[in-house]
Amino acid sequence: EIVRTIAVNGKTAPARVVELSAETDGRVEFIGAERGANVERGGTIVMLDERDRNARLTQARATVKQREVEYEGRLKLQSESYVSEAQLQEAIAQLEAARTELRRAELDLEYMAVRAPFDGALLSRVVEIGDFLKRGDPIATFVDNRTIIVAANVSEFDARHVAVGESAEARLATGEKVRGTIRYVAPVADEATRTFAVELEIDNPAGQLRAGGTSELFIPAETVFAHRVSPSSLTLDDAGNVGIKIINSDGAVEFVVADIALSTNSGVWLAGLPETATIITVGQGFVTSGA
Repeated sequence: EIVRTIAVNGKTAPARVVELSAETDGRVEFIGAERGANVERGGTIVMLDERDRNARLTQARATVKQREVEYEGRLKLQSESYVSEAQLQEAIAQLEAARTELRRAELDLEYMAVRAPFDGALLSRVVEIGDFLKRGDPIATFVDNRTIIVAANVSEFDARHVAVGESAEARLATGEKVRGTIRYVAPVADEATRTFAVELEIDNPAGQLRAGGTSELFIPAETVFAHRVSPSSLTLDDAGNVGIKIINSDGAVEFVVADIALSTNSGVWLAGLPETATIITVGQGFVTSGA
């Protein structure tokens, strides 16, 4: 019994890439992280000048207190029939409007600091100290390098053996082998290649694995019965198919197209052969099928 392995070429990539933009107007007065730096969630990347925002916040708080006093006064008078229901509702509306303005002032002050949305690394930054930003202007590109993915494409035949949540292995360009979990399998094939996109998620807590390189993805598939043979036993038929020549039960040469279930340093495992097979290991090129 051999677990057939789906081997496909892929590439590594960050698990998440976000474009950070300004949420309010202001001039850059502080840079908290340089390009390539690891930043914890909530860490400051860029700080804008506050200008009169603290004063606005103080004013908004004072207005809320004023509206609360007015509402409480009208509520007391309404119970004594000195204030109508309409006047009371007007006081409630004014109080809610004041609270809304207070919240806006608080958020506007919070938006002065552009922070990391999650643990990761600063890929690029397009602003410097002194730049004036408007709402929506790009600031930086931030990536999640604490989790990387290996993205690859599998054939229509192999896609049925791949499922989200299964464990798989990848060999990076450095030769390092890592394990992870399948996090995504495309529900629809690519129109051009008729292949299905697959993503393997790998934990990278220290950020030691670099994203953007080539890799090879190995996904366990079905369990099959196979024979281990030396690669030197493989040969080609007239159509150029790779296979192996055996002697069938009639004593004749038979060419069997190689169904390689697994490749190892000790040989290749071929599926699809009879349970007991007599394999021609020397001189395959001198005999033809049917001989």
